[in-house]
Amino acid sequence: MVPFGFNKGGKDMPSEEIAAMGFITVKAGKEDEYFALVQKVVATTKAEDKGCIDYAIVRRKDKPQEFIFYERWNNIESSRTHIARLVATYGPPSPKLHPALPGAFFEPCEKWELFLVQAA
Repeated sequence: MVPFGFNKGGKDMPSEEIAAMGFITVKAGKEDEYFALVQKVVATTKAEDKGCIDYAIVRRKDKPQEFIFYERWNNIESSRTHIARLVATYGPPSPKLHPALPGAFFEPCEKWELFLVQAA
């Protein structure tokens, strides 16, 4: 399975809008630290990444260890450029955790699920 935002050769990915979503549960005691990290990621993404249509990471009030994210890009290239910036800023991927995104995003996590979605 190819992780969202990347594929081999780019032949099977659409040139139109692309959207991804995910559910993340962080380890107990890491909630505030993770929230601070994702607040920074959201702010810099909206300010710096061209092609970003929508980008949100929210934390459940009733279960502060649980986060939900949604991102939408005008095309796959914008998403790839965003991921490259994240890697340059937050460090390399950790193949055991995720093959494309910085390991720092997943080390404090208990579990996660990331997937492509179709925006209506």
